[in-house]
Amino acid sequence: MKLNKLRIGGVPEHFNFPWIKAIEKGLLNTQNIEVIWYNFPGGTGAMSLALKNDEIDLALLLTEGAVKEIATGAPFKIVTTYVDTPLIWGVHSSRINLQKDKISSYRFAVSRFGSGSHLMAYVYASKNIAKVQDDKMVVVGDINGARKALSDGSADLFLWEKFMTKPLVDNGEFLLFDEIPTPWPCFMLVSNNNYYVRNKMLIGNTLDIFYKSIADLNKDSALCENIADYYHLKKSDVEVWKSKTKWVTEKKIDNLALQKVAESLYKLGILNSIPNINDLYFKSE
Repeated sequence: MKLNKLRIGGVPEHFNFPWIKAIEKGLLNTQNIEVIWYNFPGGTGAMSLALKNDEIDLALLLTEGAVKEIATGAPFKIVTTYVDTPLIWGVHSSRINLQKDKISSYRFAVSRFGSGSHLMAYVYASKNIAKVQDDKMVVVGDINGARKALSDGSADLFLWEKFMTKPLVDNGEFLLFDEIPTPWPCFMLVSNNNYYVRNKMLIGNTLDIFYKSIADLNKDSALCENIADYYHLKKSDVEVWKSKTKWVTEKKIDNLALQKVAESLYKLGILNSIPNINDLYFKSE
């Protein structure tokens, strides 16, 4: 029997461990679904481009990136919340003499325009009553590009998930200048519009199986140790991260959270207007 293919993309980080394990175990193939995973070290901006180019069908995007892209005409929408808790961004530098009152003058390394590292640079500056412009953004592609940019002085600050970058802080390559949590749930599962219309039932079946696998995974006493081994992190760091992280185990859309994201992006000048929140996600039938 021919399997239905579902191509899904995500960052190679601990948040996506449930997908990696479900695919490795073949759990999703019980409904004649072949789930193919694609790693995107370049993050939300790279995944958004892949969705537009029909290179993947679903993606696990940062909420702020998803809202920005959909509001500006991207051919995809939110299916459900994926992670219902904030992401803690580490603000990293390679110099010890940086000062918060000079943030407007600093150059931010970003994976690409429209990425989480780009949008959160604006959020971070605003939190510190500062303004930044796109001419202060240095596109570096991924974390390895950011390492080079901070090392050679072509960028001053870099925002990335705190725990994934902690090994670079521990070994002294990065300095943790500051940190900032997202003021909203951090990840959304989105789908290419055309794919969703043709495969709503397949996506629903996949999520039903996936949610059960998350519930089982959460009961695994070795979960943090396994995540630490897989992503080369310290178990103690993963335990702290997991205590602050909640994967959803049923389909969920939080209109108030999406409204907050949209209003924030509008106030920061990233969106020209506040979108109709109902247009950001697929309606349940």
